[in-house]
Amino acid sequence: MNTAPAEFLEWDSHFFGVRIGRVHPGPLIPEVVEAWRREHHIRCLYYLAELSDTPSIHAAQDLGFHYMDIRTTFFTSLPVLSEFKSSYSIRRAVSEDLPNLCQLTTGSFIHSRFYNDPHFSREKCDQLYAIWVEKQLQQTDAIVWVSEDGTGLTGFVTVIDLSPVRTSISLIGIATHMRGKGLGRTLVNHVLRDSGDRGMTEFEVVTQASNSGAMKLNQSCGMKVALQQIW
Repeated sequence: MNTAPAEFLEWDSHFFGVRIGRVHPGPLIPEVVEAWRREHHIRCLYYLAELSDTPSIHAAQDLGFHYMDIRTTFFTSLPVLSEFKSSYSIRRAVSEDLPNLCQLTTGSFIHSRFYNDPHFSREKCDQLYAIWVEKQLQQTDAIVWVSEDGTGLTGFVTVIDLSPVRTSISLIGIATHMRGKGLGRTLVNHVLRDSGDRGMTEFEVVTQASNSGAMKLNQSCGMKVALQQIW
């Protein structure tokens, strides 16, 4: 039995108002993918290629795919041994924080593949991440941490457990006026310590290679690049 080379993404299609699909991981076979795309009337197709798979990358370009970003996965083992002290106040988010959390997502993820795609409006991309934060605030396997001062929320980080031993930062956002002041590092180190305290032994975070600030942040927190792929 032949296995379909891709899948239809119902949620993405409904949200963006266009039929969207995603190619399954692995080498790209152009004629098979294109036949599936036409059969299912797909207007937008995601493909995550291994950075080392040059033939698939070239085949994707020939087929009309466009480069959006380099997905970079950082990894470290837990628990962390170093102590990190900060004066910033951090606490678990509550449902009443949602409006301010959604506000913080606006403009925080401009390096992502969605923002890099000119076919998606900035407004829809902002909505996407606001919905993302709202869902994770409600998930039982996720934790949302927020930082605050006298003016309100200054940043947030969402954490989701991938397995009984592995956890991951899903999103991190910092208020514009707080960027470059060490708050991002404080939030990441807080998550690293808390994850270790919860018994996790593996930690990962995904960012974009074009996001130099996030790349430097993860490295400064002791993480190493484990994998790079191309959207």
